[in-house]
Amino acid sequence: MEPSVDIFNMNEMAIINLSVTANVDEMTLYDLVDNEIRPTLERIPGVARIGLASGREREIQVNVDGKRLAAYGLSISEVSAVLMASNTDFPAGKINDGDKQILVRLSGKYRSTGDIANIVLKAFPDGSVIKVSDVAFVVDGQKDISSIFRFNGENSVGIAIQKQPDANAVSVSREVRAAVEKIKTQHSHINLALQAAYDSSDFTVAATDSVIKDLLMTILFVALAMLLFLHSFRNSLIVMISIPASLATTFAVMYLAGCTFNLMTLIALSLVIGILVDDAIVVIENIHRHLEMGKGKWQATIDGLKEIGGSVFSLTMVLVAVFIPLSMTGGMLGGFLRQFSIVIASSTLVSLLVAVTLIPLLSSRYSKLQKINPETVTGKFASRFEKTMSGFALGMRNLLAWSFNHKLIVFGVTLLLFVSSLGLVVGGFIGSEFISAGDKGEFFVYLKLPKDATVEQTNLLTLQAEEIVKRDPLIVEYYSTVGIAKDGAAQANKSEIHVKMIPYDKRNVREDEYAQQTRLLLQKHIVGAEITTAPSALFGGSDNAPIQFYVLGRNMDSIFHASGIIMEELSKIKGITDLKVSVEAGSPEISIRLNREKMARLGVSQSDLGEALNNAYAGNTDVKFRNRDREYDIDIRLDKFDRKSKVDIENFSVMNAQGEEIRLKQIASIEDSETPSRLERHNRTASMLVSAQVTGRSSGDVGDEVIATIEKIDLPPSVTVEYGGDMEMQEESFGDMGLAMLISLALVYLIMVLLYNSYLHPFVILFSIPLAVIGVFFSLGLSMSSLSVISMIGMIILIGLVARNAILVVDFTNQLREKGMAVKEALLQATQQRFRPILMTTIATIVGMLPIAIAKGAGAEWKNSLGWVVIGGLASSMFLSLIVIPLVYYGFDRVRMKLEARKETATR
Repeated sequence: MEPSVDIFNMNEMAIINLSVTANVDEMTLYDLVDNEIRPTLERIPGVARIGLASGREREIQVNVDGKRLAAYGLSISEVSAVLMASNTDFPAGKINDGDKQILVRLSGKYRSTGDIANIVLKAFPDGSVIKVSDVAFVVDGQKDISSIFRFNGENSVGIAIQKQPDANAVSVSREVRAAVEKIKTQHSHINLALQAAYDSSDFTVAATDSVIKDLLMTILFVALAMLLFLHSFRNSLIVMISIPASLATTFAVMYLAGCTFNLMTLIALSLVIGILVDDAIVVIENIHRHLEMGKGKWQATIDGLKEIGGSVFSLTMVLVAVFIPLSMTGGMLGGFLRQFSIVIASSTLVSLLVAVTLIPLLSSRYSKLQKINPETVTGKFASRFEKTMSGFALGMRNLLAWSFNHKLIVFGVTLLLFVSSLGLVVGGFIGSEFISAGDKGEFFVYLKLPKDATVEQTNLLTLQAEEIVKRDPLIVEYYSTVGIAKDGAAQANKSEIHVKMIPYDKRNVREDEYAQQTRLLLQKHIVGAEITTAPSALFGGSDNAPIQFYVLGRNMDSIFHASGIIMEELSKIKGITDLKVSVEAGSPEISIRLNREKMARLGVSQSDLGEALNNAYAGNTDVKFRNRDREYDIDIRLDKFDRKSKVDIENFSVMNAQGEEIRLKQIASIEDSETPSRLERHNRTASMLVSAQVTGRSSGDVGDEVIATIEKIDLPPSVTVEYGGDMEMQEESFGDMGLAMLISLALVYLIMVLLYNSYLHPFVILFSIPLAVIGVFFSLGLSMSSLSVISMIGMIILIGLVARNAILVVDFTNQLREKGMAVKEALLQATQQRFRPILMTTIATIVGMLPIAIAKGAGAEWKNSLGWVVIGGLASSMFLSLIVIPLVYYGFDRVRMKLEARKETATR
């Protein structure tokens, strides 16, 4: 057999499973699906491959009677050879009668089972012949059942549809559903029913709709925040114009870059809404400050933009810089982050362009200095709000003035907060995981019977499990596959039930918790099967258990022994369920050990014997039967009554070169034995994969405990352990994200060095980042979220966001110092003057993140931790930056002045 190579791609997993039923017999239905429905669906753009499950496939069976065959001195290999040679058409040239030319063809193809039965296998000199019908029964039947597909308890033919790697799952699903409706209409006379037992796009569409709602809520919240601060519909509208203007251009960039509207890009759009107005807020707020000085609209716009333009450019470049390394992240993570980074970086750059062109233009023409009328209801509220803001700004100035005289207290409290926030992670209060699959409302139930179980036995227990599952009102629908295919072969002793629950908002139990409850219930009522459950994975299926590791060794015996010890210890870890290994105990086997000396004496060749045994027990389907435009297998093998037991194998006969009948037991010993169900190698070494599900704890915490437990086990020197699954991906992804953070910090620093022409002030600004870490970990702890790749994306985004607050303070301080103001007074003045724009931009981003942080429903777990990270980091950084950053600035400036004084003294 030639080896085959298949490339695994998550995009090539089955995205739709269809169930097909009709008012026709099972063989006719399978023919219809295989020869008409499948080709129709394969023509749909984006469809890569279609597989069929279950169904009764037509087959012409030549069931050979072993005793008759031996009596006539024939072998089953001869029967196969004759049937194959007799099933051919031959072109025989042409004739020409002068008027026309006619082709001549010898038609030797079988047209009926009678043709096959009448084939002559052997002729004798006396004219007598031996036909196929003399040694075999020819039946127009069906192939042996290897799998059964059932949707909501009804047997059907299953269709698994895979998409091409570059195809959009939602678009393919939409086209498939449209094609299904046409097919049903064409075959309405047989009541053909094609139902989607599973469609991965359902979750994608639900998650996308949820994000779109978040996006609309974000725009509404940001608009209300702007109205709250600016007290004018006109001024708020000017600021909000930056959102559609930036988004429209971003959509064009997405189109040119080949991006699509998916979960990550829509989350990026929701995240960026609050950021898009930041530059516009800073510009229009500074223009209003100049309007309050009594300047005209045009002059106030020119002066305001000139004063703040450099800061706005710095704010945007710093944020864009953090997405350069993020977009270059490799591996599986890079596929998610590339489009995410393109959306945020491009929209932020466009918002900068809008803020320095369109916003000043509109402000110079339509903006006006809003005068608050304290006599109206809204005026009273606005007046009180402005007094509160002024009080806050003055309070921050006074707090900073106090902090200048109590630096050790301020730095001590800040350090204590920072260390305590890190303690939440170190102490295990904040768990870790790769990426939360979320609650898709789906899970799998697996049944495994003993190795020698038949499909019928497995099906019986699966039906019992279905009866128990379908009673629960939380279950909407389910589909079952009996005889799970593994490595291209159906395993008769295994089955799976895919269960779909009611929507997230209509139940009070998570899918993973309910899956465990179902497992315990089934184990209580079903005897004779090992039952496990697994939540549906993020990308469909459930094979990717969060805990996976390879046990490697020199031989399978040592690997089996070591894995047994490891599994015993791991079973004691809280949160671990459904521990299993990929290589199971040996399968029952009848081993035929040849005596080559006897074979040589009796004239039996090993190749002839192997071919005969293969034909007898596995069957030979090389010969085909054509009926109209369809082709079916002709299966030539021993009748099932001659292949039931070990005795049948012992008495199996083969003809030697002299035409003598030789029994297999004469030339071989037939023994009962066991063989490993499969042989695995990892990095060219014999291995076994151990996997487990996690319930009630974060997979990262359980993974850390698994590693610690295995390290304590005294394993043989020849046995090693390598980690995979979420454990490996989490380690690699966290490493990639950590590297991306370091590169982002370096880029931010270098950009600010270029902008400020100073090494000192950018270093001061970077102190705002550890201040944000305080809020990040406290928000994760309070929201009971885990540290994951998604939350780390939020931390990288914070590098650009929190630096913006510090830039506004430092930049304005430098401007005041250039006008001759003392350092301390400049810092106090900058803190008071820039408190309002800092608060406005921070509040705009926070309210923009609130819908993401508090989202519920499909894909919510993806967004929640990202939202809380950004909210917590911005909140802590905003308040602490206004106190700590000026103190750091002052401290570094004092050091710089002392060094310059020493340098001057030394030069004298």
